[in-house]
Amino acid sequence: MAVLIFLISLLLFVMIFAYHPSGVIEVNNINITKISNEQRYQHYLYFPRSERLLYREKAREMFQFGYDNYMKYAFPQDELDPIHCQGRGPDVERP
Repeated sequence: MAVLIFLISLLLFVMIFAYHPSGVIEVNNINITKISNEQRYQHYLYFPRSERLLYREKAREMFQFGYDNYMKYAFPQDELDPIHCQGRGPDVERP
């Protein structure tokens, strides 16, 4: 019974700590400041428009490179075998 009460109180403490709007919790007159992932990793959460356009273009180039080489070396097979630079069909033994 004591373990159950401890687990419930721990769960409530974590829930309050995680969702308290001010980010500061006072427990036994001790202030605990919440450091959220947004504060810690804020510079990773935003990409400027120029970077987004750059990476979008790089993704298009990578897709086009793969697709062009598939059409050149592997079509109409299922996939491109990079070692032999030719197409290969479905893996019938291990589908």
